[in-house]
Amino acid sequence: MPRHAPVANIARWVVAITLVAQPARAQVRDRFAARFELGAGSMLSTVQRNDDARDFGVGLHGGLRLAWSLTDALAVQASLSNWVFPSRGGGEAGWVFAPMLGVRFEPSLGSVGQAFLDGNLGLGMTGDERALQVDVGVGFEFVVSPSLSVGPVLRYGQTVQPDTRGDGQPEPYPDDARYLLGGLSISLRTAVEPEVQEIEAPRLPAQPPSPPVLARDTDGDGVPDSEDLCPTVAPGERPDGYRRGCPVRDRDQDGVSDDRDICVDVVQGPEADPMRPGCPAPDSDRDGVADHADACPEVAPGAIADPTRPGCPDGDRDGDGYTDSRDRCPAQAETFNNLTDEDGCPEVQAPTVEIRSGMIELQGNPVNFVPASDRIIGRRSFEILDALVSVLRAHTEITRVDIHGHTDDRGDRATNLELSARRARAVRAYLVGHGIAPERVEAHGFGPDRPIADNARSEGRATNRRVEVHIVTVLPGAATPPR
Repeated sequence: MPRHAPVANIARWVVAITLVAQPARAQVRDRFAARFELGAGSMLSTVQRNDDARDFGVGLHGGLRLAWSLTDALAVQASLSNWVFPSRGGGEAGWVFAPMLGVRFEPSLGSVGQAFLDGNLGLGMTGDERALQVDVGVGFEFVVSPSLSVGPVLRYGQTVQPDTRGDGQPEPYPDDARYLLGGLSISLRTAVEPEVQEIEAPRLPAQPPSPPVLARDTDGDGVPDSEDLCPTVAPGERPDGYRRGCPVRDRDQDGVSDDRDICVDVVQGPEADPMRPGCPAPDSDRDGVADHADACPEVAPGAIADPTRPGCPDGDRDGDGYTDSRDRCPAQAETFNNLTDEDGCPEVQAPTVEIRSGMIELQGNPVNFVPASDRIIGRRSFEILDALVSVLRAHTEITRVDIHGHTDDRGDRATNLELSARRARAVRAYLVGHGIAPERVEAHGFGPDRPIADNARSEGRATNRRVEVHIVTVLPGAATPPR
């Protein structure tokens, strides 16, 4: 081996280490920042601001902070800060010089700049005195260039007065020195441009020869078009053994190949005959429901089908013209008397409403409610209310009525009063909901206070649970309803 080979190897190692070290130094330098602060402010402590001998006025502040970034938004810093407050009372100027350590939170706002909040703790030196010094700063620095940021800062400082005599009072002043200053923050950071190293491109191996051009295969079935009898249709999972490149024949396009399809010209459809592949299930009455699912395979349902029996017509057991599926009384014929003739049920005597004795009396069954509730129930209840609506519509001279709700005496009186009021309001809501003007109807509850029957008997209690309609006002000059 030549004698100069070790020297050449050492030179290569030196070059490699240098190339690696340069970006590392750049990263270290990029973490350092030097910041300068200049500002002015005043004392916040009364004893320093109003002392006759001192009377500190507007002070000046200067500071140097060296920071090391731990992350993009967090740094530690060492500071040298100096505050000077001239005395307006002719005394000596007040000053504090403080070396401190602290942390700085500085979230970035993109290319605009970064906000910052820092806190520092150290030793404050003023004259011959030494005291604990703290300060907190907040501000924003705008990016001027990659290495320069400038922005406003607001800083609060406090010199803690020690208790030298042990009597619980700070000395030599009765309070800490506190001051607030505003000014300018200037940050300098070394901007390191990454070095670009030219690297020789590797030599690529020679390209292999291009593959031969394959014959065209439009349907991608592996059979060249020149040999494919169905060049645009792939054979799928069951190729035709007699026609190369073609699927087996399926004349009716039902998914069952002709060689297995018993009904080659009839589509199998959604209902397949389990006994005859490729054939639809039998449907004797041709109603679209296969015989195996048809409850009436020999009878078509016609225009109206029975929703409970597939393939069957809807019945009408009571012969009233309403099919059983929509007949509320399928075993009882409708009584056609112009009273709820659409429900398919026989009618009983219609409720009547009469105007007399200053009231609109509800004849027949009362308005019924769910027990302990204001929910109206029962067809007869709604028929009575509908009759009341008709009377109010016909007698427009009645301008205002009052719905009274009553209960029996069972239970708590306060509860019954509240329940009777809610029931009266429920009747009012029904009338208003059916076109009666709201201003014509009032509603009040009287609970058990106005019985009209003996509450000691069940019949009396049922009678006392009632709703009454009282006439309040009538149009002047109109024919007065019977009272």
